Amino acid sequence: MFTEIIIYFYKIFNNLGIAISIFTLSLKILTIPLDYLNFKQQKKMEKLNEKIKEIQKKYKMESKEFTEEIAKFYKQEKVNPFIGIILIVIQFLILAEIYKSINKISKIESINSFFMGIDLNKPSFYFFIPTLIATFLPLISIKNIPKFYYFIFGLVLVVLATQPSAILLYWFLFNILNFIQNLYFKKYIKN
Repeated sequence: MFTEIIIYFYKIFNNLGIAISIFTLSLKILTIPLDYLNFKQQKKMEKLNEKIKEIQKKYKMESKEFTEEIAKFYKQEKVNPFIGIILIVIQFLILAEIYKSINKISKIESINSFFMGIDLNKPSFYFFIPTLIATFLPLISIKNIPKFYYFIFGLVLVVLATQPSAILLYWFLFNILNFIQNLYFKKYIKN
């Protein structure tokens, strides 16, 4: 599905880099409702942090009572702490599909894969550094980052370092758009 969309944009602009950029922007616009939901849940969780700490003190973390009490508390407050994880899984599924799509597109010889002087079908150090920065940029604004985020982002970067620059271009743009979106959410959305 993504292959056809990227090729559609390629046919309009005759440039793979622009096609991927437009595709990324379109995809980001489509995921705004999910991101908004995640943002609202994170804000709720921040407000409820004190009560969660009280429950942790009252019960042993591994106990059945703790599990039941925390589940009851989440239900009462209408909070789903797993939405963030679900969004990360969705993002990885999309990235996997984009990877397959770009590999398919790179085998089409008539595709103009040069963008800003870089062959998007090959790995490029010039795209890797900005991608590295864009990946960790959103983490700057997060308080108390779960340790598994570092592992996930590190793993993604190791994989991306050997991939065609087209994938790095997508990842770079997606993270920059995500960062801008989060700044907007923080500034204009209360509660």
